[in-house]
Amino acid sequence: MLREANAIPIWMLSRTQESLRVLDYRLRNMPARYESGMIIKNLFFGAADKFALWAVDELRAQLVDGGKWLEAEMPELNDQLTVMIGRRPFHEVLQSGIDGKALPFGYRLALESWLQRASAAMATIESVTGGE
Repeated sequence: MLREANAIPIWMLSRTQESLRVLDYRLRNMPARYESGMIIKNLFFGAADKFALWAVDELRAQLVDGGKWLEAEMPELNDQLTVMIGRRPFHEVLQSGIDGKALPFGYRLALESWLQRASAAMATIESVTGGE
């Protein structure tokens, strides 16, 4: 089904051992679905250089260094903005604000900046899916 939809697995990585173990489990038990994909280091869990377990893990060498998986970094969103937005979709917050009030200018800039950086990080996926 993934192939038919031109979709690939995307793995949001935290800095925990569990995040690596579950990915390894999926790779071993569903190898056809996980031939290629994208690892996204979720910088909510810390700066990119704090992903030390991942950096030295054999799984990273196999997937990323082996050339079958790509790696990107999802930037962290401002904590106050995260709380303000809650579970609302970003496009709604930008368009309608929160509870009928426009998003304050500084927060609007922060959200738009984050969306641009997140979009740039995710653009890497185009090289795996062929841009379709």
